[in-house]
Amino acid sequence: AHMVGIATLTEHPMTPAAAETSAATPRWQTTVHAAEAPAEIVEDGLPVPRRYWAMFALLAAIILVVLDAAIANLALPTIARTLGVTSAASVWVVTAYQVAIVMFLLPAGAAGESFGYRRLFMAGVALFTLASAACTFSTSLPMLVVARFFQGVGSAAVMALGVGLLRFIYPKRLLGAAIGWNAIAIALAGAAGPSVGAAILSVAGWPWLFAINLPIGIIALVAAWSMPTPQPHGRQLDIGSIALNAGT
Repeated sequence: AHMVGIATLTEHPMTPAAAETSAATPRWQTTVHAAEAPAEIVEDGLPVPRRYWAMFALLAAIILVVLDAAIANLALPTIARTLGVTSAASVWVVTAYQVAIVMFLLPAGAAGESFGYRRLFMAGVALFTLASAACTFSTSLPMLVVARFFQGVGSAAVMALGVGLLRFIYPKRLLGAAIGWNAIAIALAGAAGPSVGAAILSVAGWPWLFAINLPIGIIALVAAWSMPTPQPHGRQLDIGSIALNAGT
């Protein structure tokens, strides 16, 4: 609460009697009125519990895309043996995913500013989930590589727009903690990837590495409707810059 001092000047005319009793009495007397007015706290960010649902959707999507990058490395020998390709050729399963992220990470952020953060984030989650289904039912290496590429495109949208949405989900006073939780989720998902992949491969085939994404992706997509919808800037995308970024 802030102390607001309001000084008002009140005129007190001097009388002879008053002058005799108190010669020190001033002609003008300043009276200070102090009023306590509670400061109005404007809470930004989303209200509870919508804030928690939005954060759940963001963390679930982030964990999916990071975990999927880690578990695929472990399955390369199994994939090569099942699809009848060389170990060198199976590396494209990982390379396609990483190349797509590098190509579309910056364009996804620019597209989010033009068309809306939540819209592009949800499109990324939907594309990642659909591509995971395509990976699950792939019967050849080219089909799997193409599906992994589109997985990477969806992952780029999730990575680029997830952090941007944080500042609209949580109030500014809690933004540092929210960024910390996001960083912890990324670190834990990356560290747990090999263990999760090994656990799945010990009881099921490699398609289940991608099938596990389907229910989590659908849940994250539904929960993403609780995310904020900041006003897009509406600026036009620079197609030339996007093509140059993808080409390099």
